[in-house]
Amino acid sequence: LEKNIYSIEPDQRIGTMFWFYWCFKLLNPQDQIFTFHLNKKCMTSKGYAISIDQGLTWQWANPKTLKDNTITFQAPTNAKEVILSLGMTYTLKNWQFFMQNKKISNEISLETLCTTRNGRSSPLLRIKRNKIPENKIIITARHHCCEMMASYALEGMIDYVLQNSNIPDIQNIEFVFIPMVDLDGVEEG
Repeated sequence: LEKNIYSIEPDQRIGTMFWFYWCFKLLNPQDQIFTFHLNKKCMTSKGYAISIDQGLTWQWANPKTLKDNTITFQAPTNAKEVILSLGMTYTLKNWQFFMQNKKISNEISLETLCTTRNGRSSPLLRIKRNKIPENKIIITARHHCCEMMASYALEGMIDYVLQNSNIPDIQNIEFVFIPMVDLDGVEEG
């Protein structure tokens, strides 16, 4: 193929049904134009997403850069790294970035749900205001790697609970948040 023109197809070696989640990184793409042909139609209703800060923040691509299964993308000037993805990717790095400003205390604890098959510590956040809460709510996300928006929604739920801790009903609930049930799939997906 010509320079900066690529064909992309799914790697199906560990699956039996069609599943095409995609995310790739362009290194030192400064101001170059790239064309990516996806051999199967696999876009969200918004198209695809772009990150220029190592996946910490995202924006939807200009729809004019997408025609059928082909993306024509011009990298920003001075871009050292650009990530293109099926959606706004959310990985363990995003979770750690979100949690870095949260105050861990007796009421708020960051724990390990389990160690995954591939040796990763799967995070769990517990918020418990009373020693003996009346109820427990467990909220999970990311049972599949491409359910990225659920992790962003989970962040909003956590912030809501933390910002409204003075509401009696919230004080009497123990909240358990599991941001990525399939952590290996999220990290390797």
